[in-house]
Amino acid sequence: MVLACTHYVAMTKLIGEVFPEVRCHDPIPFIVEQTLETWGDFQSGEDLFLTTGDMAESKKSAKLAFKVEAEFDYVEIG
Repeated sequence: MVLACTHYVAMTKLIGEVFPEVRCHDPIPFIVEQTLETWGDFQSGEDLFLTTGDMAESKKSAKLAFKVEAEFDYVEIG
């Protein structure tokens, strides 16, 4: 199973428990590699959270899945 969105990684353990024969592939290393190739190393010392979805829902999901308080900015792709 390819986890098609970065937040699905939070579900890897549950997926493995329910479907032990399924092997999950984390997209994050590929996304980081592509981001660095496209935009270069842009370390600013600050965390930046972007979403193509609803900002309030993204904030809620980040808190539930990763136990972090995050403010999201909306970006449109394409």
